[in-house]
Amino acid sequence: MFQIVESERKTAVLKHPSLPCLVGYHAVNLLSGCPYECRYCYTQSYSSHPGWGRAVFYANTVELLKRELARRRERVRLVYFSTACEPFVDDAKILDQLFEAMRVLLERSVSILISTKSVIPDNFLDLFERYRDLVHVQAGLMRLEFGG
Repeated sequence: MFQIVESERKTAVLKHPSLPCLVGYHAVNLLSGCPYECRYCYTQSYSSHPGWGRAVFYANTVELLKRELARRRERVRLVYFSTACEPFVDDAKILDQLFEAMRVLLERSVSILISTKSVIPDNFLDLFERYRDLVHVQAGLMRLEFGG
């Protein structure tokens, strides 16, 4: 069973990933940890990784994001969701925060790039339709095999 622990974020929301291919972007992660537990995932080597079967959910992300955007001198052009977790975790609180974070960015004409293995909920698709020129989605495919 996957366990989600709620916490308050104490660091910046908008970060530049350390991966060379993403260093020019900003990234937002609402979680540390992921329900998919892909064995090839590089984030399991991060010191902040909570271990398999767990995730830390930063419940104050949107509040901090709004403050950061208001203080920035330089315009944020693109934000990547998510370099260290699956963004569309099947949890109402997490999906509400994710929706609000994306809405805040899109209303400020910030492009979003999403990498997911999940089904994207309808309310997100409606939001993305309104801002279609600002939304880019990368969908990873998984093949699930069961014993037998």
